[in-house]
Amino acid sequence: NVRFIGIIDRKHMNEVYNAADVLFMPSHNEMFPMTILEAVNTRKPLVIRSLELYEDILFDKYVRCADVKEFNAEIRKLKDDKQYFEQSAARSEQLSTYYSKDYVLNLWEKFYQEILQREQGYENEER
Repeated sequence: NVRFIGIIDRKHMNEVYNAADVLFMPSHNEMFPMTILEAVNTRKPLVIRSLELYEDILFDKYVRCADVKEFNAEIRKLKDDKQYFEQSAARSEQLSTYYSKDYVLNLWEKFYQEILQREQGYENEER
């Protein structure tokens, strides 16, 4: 069953994620919504519309679907095949690790260090 429950107050989000089995996002147009990070942090398989945007940020860690028929087949497979469900949940867990606070902080620190070194190099070249 799929229920479109609308906007949920933040204080109830933990209950919603604990009640869900998968994150199903059939949107045709999205950015990188927090719902994806919240879902992977609760080890929920991701069933998301096949959008080019996700290829570089979710890698091969989600189920891609192009239409209703594919969404239906994938959700049924996740329901019926426990091993497939577990593999999909493990891929979400890998995304959770990749996008962890410490890892993202490290990426930003590295990015700013590279900019700082480049700027210092430019200053030295001008002298």
